[in-house]
Amino acid sequence: MKKFFSFLILLSILSCETDGYTSSEEVLTEEQFIAVYQDVLVLENYYQTKYGLPSAYKKELEKSCKEVFKKHHFTKEQFDKSFDFYAHNPEKMIKINEQVIADLNKKKI
Repeated sequence: MKKFFSFLILLSILSCETDGYTSSEEVLTEEQFIAVYQDVLVLENYYQTKYGLPSAYKKELEKSCKEVFKKHHFTKEQFDKSFDFYAHNPEKMIKINEQVIADLNKKKI
């Protein structure tokens, strides 16, 4: 499980592009982002394990993510802008990913 989360995190860092760069004024705080990001990663892991191919679970994952954003009182757009911002700040993204892994390991997910 640790390897899977590490892979997802590495993939998320490497897949970022420079288009649509967001200023720090439009992003969630690190704490807010970590809370939402953890839930999204757990959902992605669940659907990946259950269905395997992203095309088989894309719609269900999107619905579930909407509920996560609703739970945390943020929109998908806020999450996407925040993800983009942190992905363009590798030191911060590494710190966030380390915190996500540590938190999920404490929860034994």
